[in-house]
Amino acid sequence: MINLPISPDERRLTEEEKEQFRAWGYIKNLPVFDKPAIPVLQQRFKELAAMLLEDVHMSRVNHWHKANRYVYNLCRTPTILDYVEDLLARISFSGERTASQSSRTMRLSSLGIKIHAIGHWSRR
Repeated sequence: MINLPISPDERRLTEEEKEQFRAWGYIKNLPVFDKPAIPVLQQRFKELAAMLLEDVHMSRVNHWHKANRYVYNLCRTPTILDYVEDLLARISFSGERTASQSSRTMRLSSLGIKIHAIGHWSRR
């Protein structure tokens, strides 16, 4: 688990933000990490970018969460998972929510898709 300070402005999504996501497909500027975390994140992403070939931009690489444990753990930040949870309709949880989020599994019953944390999914 990544131990970065969470923003004091952390919250759940508003109905307006949920509607924006449905209409536009994205939401931006959500509070997740506190200001002291910014240089830590910037440094880590510079390190990740340095692993790539010179002509490959970081934004062109898919599945960082599968290739790098740091990114995987970053995606499992409870605040980020709360935002994802707010966007998913008709979900049920199997397992208990824990500090590490290791047992958190969401089922999107209407689509028959099982989402494990962020990024991993499978058809039932």
